[in-house]
Amino acid sequence: MDGLHEIAGSGVPARIGGQIYYLLPLRAADWGEAARYLNARRTPPLDIVKGRLPGLAEADRKHLLELAYRDERDGDLLDMDTVRRWFSAPEGAAYKLWLIIRRNHPEITLERAGDMLREIEDDEATHLARTANATEGLPEGNCSGL
Repeated sequence: MDGLHEIAGSGVPARIGGQIYYLLPLRAADWGEAARYLNARRTPPLDIVKGRLPGLAEADRKHLLELAYRDERDGDLLDMDTVRRWFSAPEGAAYKLWLIIRRNHPEITLERAGDMLREIEDDEATHLARTANATEGLPEGNCSGL
């Protein structure tokens, strides 16, 4: 990549299914949207804890409830590391592709992004991973440290 896409704001070109798409970096709003999407699918911590309380010592029950209430109190947004790990799972990878492709290609739905990833050839998958890194400002040969 020559970096021109960063200056022009046009997106990084990626070939998926023989077609060129232009991927844009994730914005703060995209990270927040992904966190809300993932959080909406989580079982609330209090629901998990309630079923495990019977039979525990009083101190253990109190500790579990404190952790569950703290999670509820801290709000709905998950931290970026949690979202980043989810992006490496199949459902999360489809969601991330949809986030980075939709601004230049609004016709691509979340469902279609998942289909695209399932249908992708191995060489295209390798190139797509490199392109996704380029949208994060990581030119080939650099490492995110993850």
